[in-house]
Amino acid sequence: MGFLVLSFVVMQLVQLLLSDESNPISTPDSGTYRFPDAQWLDLRAIFEGKRPLLITGWYALFHSDELRVIGQTLLYTVAWSFLIIATSKLYNTRLVGQVAAASVWLLGFSTLVAQWHVLVLSESLTISLLAAALAALVIWLANG
Repeated sequence: MGFLVLSFVVMQLVQLLLSDESNPISTPDSGTYRFPDAQWLDLRAIFEGKRPLLITGWYALFHSDELRVIGQTLLYTVAWSFLIIATSKLYNTRLVGQVAAASVWLLGFSTLVAQWHVLVLSESLTISLLAAALAALVIWLANG
């Protein structure tokens, strides 16, 4: 199981180093996080549901798209590693736990999941936070 997490982390770091982070993928949502005049922490925009507080705050910490992609990649790697560990502990049988963890490992590398952290988009952080929340729920269920 430790091998799965280590290989996941190493592969994410290699992907980050080999990718062209100078050209992150933008979407129509990207512009609301990109410029200082977009009022990063405008509470009105947050309360009106235009921008979530956590995501707005996260993007406010990173002043360029390249830094945002690096931050998203690190969060993605930590959240999915946590989910791999949590899934392996959910089952009493070690083999079943390892198969479940390997399945999460594979899901984390699937194209539809792995591409999210290179997008400057609120969903990129949402998916990572969802993975972390699922990991916390799995640990709670395993211990409950």
